[in-house]
Amino acid sequence: MPESPKTVLIFQLDEQQGKIWDAALQSQGIRVDWRPANIDIVEMLKAIEAQSLPDLLIMDIGIKSSTSNSLQVVPVCNWCRSLDVPIKVLLLNSSSSQIKPYEQKWATGKCGAIAIVSKLNQATLNTTIPLIVDALESDLKIADLNQVSGLIADIYSEILESEITKIKSEIAKSSDPASKVTSISSYRGSNLDISSNSSMEDTDTRIQAPTEITSQSIPIDSPIVSKDPVKAKVTTYRGVKVNKIQW
Repeated sequence: MPESPKTVLIFQLDEQQGKIWDAALQSQGIRVDWRPANIDIVEMLKAIEAQSLPDLLIMDIGIKSSTSNSLQVVPVCNWCRSLDVPIKVLLLNSSSSQIKPYEQKWATGKCGAIAIVSKLNQATLNTTIPLIVDALESDLKIADLNQVSGLIADIYSEILESEITKIKSEIAKSSDPASKVTSISSYRGSNLDISSNSSMEDTDTRIQAPTEITSQSIPIDSPIVSKDPVKAKVTTYRGVKVNKIQW
C-alpha cells in the first residue's frame, strides 16, 4: 500500500510567493492545504481533528491577529509545541531576501520552529525545499524541482514586465509639453515668469533698465544741493523719480 502524501498547512501573505510555494511543494508530492491568513490560527487548529493535523505548518511571520495588531507567530508556535505529538513549524519572512543570524536564533529558540526562511526564488529554492523534504522525512525529487526553477523565472519576468508598464504609465500621466513648463526667476526683487522655451536673451529684453531723463535746472534751495548752481539729472527708476547729483 503506497504511503499517504505528507501534508503541509500554509499561511502566506504574498500572492505571487504563494504560487511559487504551491508549485515547489507539489513538485515533491506534498499535499498543500492553503488557509486564509486573516483568521485566528490557533482556534482554527483546535477545530481540526487530531488525525487531520498537518505534518508541517508553514507560516509568514507578518500575519497579525484578526482582532488586533499583535502578531500570531509566537502563540501559534507555542500551541504546536504543546501537543503530545508536536507539529513542526517553518517560519517565512516573505519581505526579505536574506535571513539574518539573530532572526534564525529567534525562530528556533523562542518560537521552536525548525527554521525561518526568506522569500522563495531561484537562489533560495535549492536550500529551502530540501529543508522541508528532510523535515518531512521524504526523498527529494531533484528533476521535478529543477522545473520549478523555470517557473519562478517566468513568474518574476511577468512581475517585472508589469512593473515596467506601470512606471511607463505614470511617466506618461505626469509629463507635460516643455512649452507649458514655467519657472519663476527673480530680478532685483521682482518675480518673472520665464517659459522653458525662452532664452535668457529674451528674458533680458523684458527687463527694462532705469530710464534716464536729463533735467535743465534744479532749484538752488533744494535740500539736497548746495547754493552753488550744479548740474543735476532726474532718473526714473520703476516709476519713481530720483534726483541724481553730479558735482
